[in-house]
Amino acid sequence: MNQILTRILIALFALVLQRAASTAQFTLVKDINAQSANASSDPTQFHEMDGTAYFIADDGIDGADLWATSGTNATTNLVFDGQQPNSVPSIMGHVGSTLLFSYSTPSIGSELYASDGTVAGTGLLLDIEPGPTGSDPKIGVAVGGWLLFSAGTPATGCELWRTDGTSSGTSKLFEFDPGLGSSIAFAGVANGVAIITVTTTGQGRELWRSDGSISGTYPITAFIEPNVIILPIPVVDQYVYFSIYQNDVSKYWRTDGSVAGTGPVDFLDNFDAPIRMVKVGPLYYFAGTDLVGGTGQELWKSDGTVGGTSMVKDLRPGIDHGVVGLLAEFNGIVYFSGFDAALGYELFRSDGTNAGTYVAADLEQGAGSGYPFGLFTHQGTLYFLRYDGSGDELWRSDGTAASTLRIAGLPEFNVNEIAPLSSGLYCRAEQTGIGYELFKYSRPASISLRAMLEGPYSTGNSLMQDQLRSSGLVLLTEPYSALGYTQVGSGGETINPSVLSVTGDDAIVDWVRVELRSNSEQTVILATANALIQRDGDIVGTDGVRSLDMGVPGQFYYLTVRHRNHLGVMTADPVAVSIATSLVDFTLPSNATYGTSAQKLTGGKMLMWGGNVTGDGELKYTGSGNDRDVILVAVGGTTPTNTTSGYRREDVNLDGLVKYVGEANDRDPTLVNIGGTSPNNTRLQQLP
Repeated sequence: MNQILTRILIALFALVLQRAASTAQFTLVKDINAQSANASSDPTQFHEMDGTAYFIADDGIDGADLWATSGTNATTNLVFDGQQPNSVPSIMGHVGSTLLFSYSTPSIGSELYASDGTVAGTGLLLDIEPGPTGSDPKIGVAVGGWLLFSAGTPATGCELWRTDGTSSGTSKLFEFDPGLGSSIAFAGVANGVAIITVTTTGQGRELWRSDGSISGTYPITAFIEPNVIILPIPVVDQYVYFSIYQNDVSKYWRTDGSVAGTGPVDFLDNFDAPIRMVKVGPLYYFAGTDLVGGTGQELWKSDGTVGGTSMVKDLRPGIDHGVVGLLAEFNGIVYFSGFDAALGYELFRSDGTNAGTYVAADLEQGAGSGYPFGLFTHQGTLYFLRYDGSGDELWRSDGTAASTLRIAGLPEFNVNEIAPLSSGLYCRAEQTGIGYELFKYSRPASISLRAMLEGPYSTGNSLMQDQLRSSGLVLLTEPYSALGYTQVGSGGETINPSVLSVTGDDAIVDWVRVELRSNSEQTVILATANALIQRDGDIVGTDGVRSLDMGVPGQFYYLTVRHRNHLGVMTADPVAVSIATSLVDFTLPSNATYGTSAQKLTGGKMLMWGGNVTGDGELKYTGSGNDRDVILVAVGGTTPTNTTSGYRREDVNLDGLVKYVGEANDRDPTLVNIGGTSPNNTRLQQLP
């Protein structure tokens, strides 16, 4: 008995691991510092150039150096080893296909280096200030085919330089203050020009702009008072916003890079502290503390005028903050960490109305706060972090509670310094046994599919009927595991009853099964999903809305759709599956499918053949294992006029009623689909 129990537990554990491996996409890229257990390489300063991620990490041998990765262990390599244990490279940006960074050595000080991504193509670009002092180049911005940066010499102080990535194309662009008195900082880029704050001994603090040329570098406004403070706010709507603290008064300004386009932002006059703004359509949304009304930090909206500025909703009346942290815009909705009296601080969403501002997901069930923070969007998904008591977790959401999922939730993970790059989300994360190392999250490949089931299809409106749903018969748990279908990374999917309350074209018809098959061997199933099909043929996830996340890497697959009493269908060729795959529409006659006559053409649409009641992949009306007799047995076996209701495989037209004879019976589709006049014919499912 103990041996049997042990085998069962091992099998269950293996299944859990299989499912976790197929869906978990937050993975260790490389343990760079493997000198000892829990030794950290502390990857930082992520920067992308030509699809490759560059970063700084310490392998535990001779200090921090420049590394590059394409997201795999094999492609994660050391690019520059300065062999200076106490010196850390500082990535400044890139121009063209040249990465620029600064590095310090005892002999030349801190100077400008360049890399083409190879060890041989990485080294000192220009020794701007010969000797051990160095020019100390600082991070800049790329505009007009140049990388602008600051560098200093004993003769000029800190001034504006530019480089095109070559030594001959690196030179001082502008000297703001002859002598040693100037300092500069980059506030951002607006309309293709760099916005720069400049401090000189003669002029005080000024705001400049530069497009990388001498003629295009000039001041756009000046603030002479010595106590002025300029605090940049992220770029919104092609403007760089900033606050000015002057004579104990804070004012908000913005600039589009021109003199005429630089000035105060009056609708923010009554709010303190730098404000994180997003723009949705014509409206600005921001979290602000109203100094006049005496409220805490709440969600506000504005059309850009004082009269058109109003609070969206007072989530926490009084001086306590109802909104904390960053705002993020996703699909026209504003998301943030907001306060609910019953739930605490949770993930909120707002469409700009009082009624449309509410909790999107209760991350910490009950009165405890989930405290989402660091919200941002990346490649069609909303992301955020939350602290679970032991470390920071990475979460993602498509905007609904059902799709708000923890994706880096193992307790030993502590995720930080996230870099949203085109090839995925790179980050510095801590895991027991390896310390802080390089991790990557790649959103699972998703697919958008459309198909039509012949059984419930109506030629009158070119939609499927949804009697199973309207009769309350659609199962809340997928049926395919119980029917013996092999599950690969799926099985046991459930739906919330609210999903079945949707009516119209998007109403749910039934469960279907989706398979991804190997592009080299069509019989090998690499991933499966039990999904829902809507009246218009769209195949969606268990939330009734989203496309399917299959939990596999993006690449080419054969796509298959199957149903419990219809013949399955598969693409004729492998299809590229990625984060946002184009729609694969099996209802179009122009879309080739595997095999011969894999579907039925009706009213200009391709339909999956109905009538396979036995589920053996063959439509058969007479003989052993035929589909007709199963229907007769279901209604009693001896009285053909009987009927039976329920969610049954014998219900070919999916109307919730199994009928052997009479109008809309379930027997005739099989006979019609094998030819109608030759009962001994058969039709085979066109799957390998």
